Amino acid sequence: MSQPPSDLAPGVTVVTGRSRGIGAATARLGMIADCNALGGVPTQLAAMAFSLPLRRAGTADEGAQAILLLASIDVSYSTGAILDVSGARAILP
Repeated sequence: MSQPPSDLAPGVTVVTGRSRGIGAATARLGMIADCNALGGVPTQLAAMAFSLPLRRAGTADEGAQAILLLASIDVSYSTGAILDVSGARAILP
């Protein structure tokens, strides 16, 4: 996974750690907790869209669909996961 810009790194680390910790803690109670890491939506990366592997910014609907996926009964065995929705930005070197 590529490193976030230095001003975002502490926040990303906290969100990742907390998501995994909450997922582990709630699993013991029979609950799930996953995180959706949105990136590349027009309001954030419009100027960088063509540098993304998918060559475009994501849409709000695409972000919402990822959230709905994690909230659905179909993903009931996942907890502590972080779903990256960034147009492959997270796998860039």
